[in-house]
Amino acid sequence: MPTRRELLATFGLLGAAAATGCVPPPTPATDDRTPDPTEDWPGGGQVDDAQFPAGVSCGDPLPDALLLWTLYTGEATLQVVVARWEGGAWVEEDPVDVEVADTGHVHHDLRDRAADAPLAFQFVDADGHRSPVGTGRTAMAEDATGVVRLGATSCTDQVHVGFPNVADTAARGPLDFWAWLGDFAYFDSEVTPEDFQALWTQNLSDPGLRAVLAHTASIFTWDDHEVGNNWSNDTDYDPQRVAIGRAAFFANTPLRPEVPDRIWRRLRFGTTAEVIVLDCRSERDPVAGRYMSEAQLSWLIDTLQGSPCTWKVVLNSVPFANLPGPYDTDISRMDRWGGYPADRQRVEDAIAQADLSGVLFVSGDIHHPAIFRVEPTGRLAQVLDIACGPGGHRRSPFATSVAGLPGVVWTQYCWSSTRLHLYPQGIAKVHVIGDDDQDWLVAWVDTHGRVYDLDALPLD
Repeated sequence: MPTRRELLATFGLLGAAAATGCVPPPTPATDDRTPDPTEDWPGGGQVDDAQFPAGVSCGDPLPDALLLWTLYTGEATLQVVVARWEGGAWVEEDPVDVEVADTGHVHHDLRDRAADAPLAFQFVDADGHRSPVGTGRTAMAEDATGVVRLGATSCTDQVHVGFPNVADTAARGPLDFWAWLGDFAYFDSEVTPEDFQALWTQNLSDPGLRAVLAHTASIFTWDDHEVGNNWSNDTDYDPQRVAIGRAAFFANTPLRPEVPDRIWRRLRFGTTAEVIVLDCRSERDPVAGRYMSEAQLSWLIDTLQGSPCTWKVVLNSVPFANLPGPYDTDISRMDRWGGYPADRQRVEDAIAQADLSGVLFVSGDIHHPAIFRVEPTGRLAQVLDIACGPGGHRRSPFATSVAGLPGVVWTQYCWSSTRLHLYPQGIAKVHVIGDDDQDWLVAWVDTHGRVYDLDALPLD
């Protein structure tokens, strides 16, 4: 592990530390970030939960756009009122009409906005019924620099009512986005479109999840339980169930596909972070040994190799890392990248041959938080895979049995969500927060896969 002095020298902080006698946190030399609002926008009127039973959310931020979402049960004309944070105050704009789908879902793409702009919004119908207020912000301009802040979790089973770790993680400070890494709810017993919608509404309105959904832009991907346990794209799985689950997922998330009905996409946050969102489920072909389509795999490799950003963050519903011990079985490998060695090897080769730095996998599924090395030794040992969650589901006993095995940097048996602060100089803070608002981990990592202990630098 690098010494405190080596770390300071790496990030140009040694002189400041020697002069002041203390160690400053890493801050960018230039920071173009718009300040966070210092007060909430109140909106107007009383909230009608009957007309807006799933609350509001926003997602897929671009430098000039933010996608606004709600579920509306009424029949009147619906509008949205937007307020922008400008000059230290909220400036309310004139309401505009929004389109409501036959199912009541609303996806309003708020365009032509300023980059890195905090926004607030509220839906209101012609009869005066109002939604809760939602907030989010657009992405930084592509040439901007600054700290990118994100939260992440997975496996938010509806039986874990309240999801306190999600709410506590969100309460630690503003975020640019929250990554939902799959298994947002467990639809294994649902059959009809109405069943699926009822469960989506239940989790979307849970107070712990709402603490994020209403107040931070979301980036969604999925795993198997959005359709059914161990679902994959093969001929033995009920295509009608897949169609129902897919339609419900797109209807209930603030997702802006780059191509219609496609989950994999990328979002850019200045020069600091390229966020690469994968679909690790619907394109699997176990018979052909393909983890994803050739189109998605080639796109992933091209995006990794072509990104100019300091960090290449791959949002992955299951770990990419070569996991040891109890995970190293045929059944376990087939539920993640390890069961599809040809596709995985192509990604490894692309990272190694291009000598990429700053590749960071952020993954769900395994029901315990951890930091893994993609490979225990060699070039890919410099690439980290950060497992996030479970936000609320059965905690895996593997959390303790893999501790100390090759490639396992850190692991814990707990419900949790994770905050990541990505700095443009190539260091990131990893902060894991549990159900009792406990700090399970605060560590620093860098773009070369080095992990620093808590004494290396102070917290923000």
